Amino acid sequence: MIIEYLGQVVGQKVADARELVNDRRGIGTYFLRLSTTAFSTQRRGVRRVVIYALRAVQAGEELTYDYKFQPEEDVSKRIRCRCGASKCRGYMN
Repeated sequence: MIIEYLGQVVGQKVADARELVNDRRGIGTYFLRLSTTAFSTQRRGVRRVVIYALRAVQAGEELTYDYKFQPEEDVSKRIRCRCGASKCRGYMN
């Protein structure tokens, strides 16, 4: 296990409303979309989002993760990726 995200599970309407409010406040908003197959597990009746490594990871090794953000059509709003991977598309969104 690499990381477990913590937060509330909310529906799409609540997520959209929170994003609007946070945008007005200048606060970055990050949501993970949950499905029955992607990164969700059940433990003691609590839904959790966990990322696991596909291989053994050495202590101190730098890790990267592709969040598969929707591509940003407006080139000026793209966030440059600096991971250095040979197959990287060059931006995070």
